[in-house]
Amino acid sequence: MAKTFFWCADDAVKFARDILIPSLMAGGVVEDENFVLVIGCRSTRQVMSVLVIGGTIQKEYDLKKIALSKFELTCEYGMSTRQIQMLYPEMADGKTCFWGSAIDGDIVVAGSGYKSRDDEMVCTMVVAYIRKQILAAQAQYLESRPVF
Repeated sequence: MAKTFFWCADDAVKFARDILIPSLMAGGVVEDENFVLVIGCRSTRQVMSVLVIGGTIQKEYDLKKIALSKFELTCEYGMSTRQIQMLYPEMADGKTCFWGSAIDGDIVVAGSGYKSRDDEMVCTMVVAYIRKQILAAQAQYLESRPVF
């Protein structure tokens, strides 16, 4: 599964960069060109892929720092930063806790650069894309197995 997950993380970055974010910008859903997306694994707390779109070096650094903070909080507590902020604000004491992450099992995606609700929307879509890729890989494996 880890091999599939690594492949899916890179594929998800291409999906977000080439299809998802340009579509959202063209449709007027998101306006800013600056965005950082962090994809990783909850159990190992390992960042697998980072996508940086637009921005100056300083803005990129700040957005990356916020996205990594969202990633760490989501890994630590096993819920999105929106849920942490709304249900358990004391858990995020002294840490950056804006909406903008999504989690499904071991898959964690955090983003920063848009409005918080839009960050979370993009992250949720990327998590769904990764889950779809993993399920497709599992189905392909099962179809290729010999029947006894």
